[in-house]
Amino acid sequence: MLFKTLPFSSKLGTEAASELNIDTIRSIKDLGGNHLAVIKDALFAQSKGSLFMSFANGFTASMTTIGSIIFLVYPGQKVATLVMFDVIQTGKYSIGAVIATIIILLTLSINLLARKLIKGKRI
Repeated sequence: MLFKTLPFSSKLGTEAASELNIDTIRSIKDLGGNHLAVIKDALFAQSKGSLFMSFANGFTASMTTIGSIIFLVYPGQKVATLVMFDVIQTGKYSIGAVIATIIILLTLSINLLARKLIKGKRI
């Protein structure tokens, strides 16, 4: 998953850093801010959109990849994607559709929550 989403995330990070105004950094330093203040008040404040897009891309891609969603369950419990595939293979398409809908809603809910937390705005 890291190598699948890293190019997109690094491109977003590069673009966010290139749009950072050097005068903003200088003014923070002139007013007595340290490196942490520059990161918090300038870099993070201006790159919230890029951070959200990077998270949303990585999380959505990991939710649809069987190998990388193991972190959502504990050992001994089946992964939802595998259960969905097993149910579909047995011919129970309606149950498979319900499981797929639950996975989609879960992914959408977490992306919306991340957007609200990162951007700090109403959805």
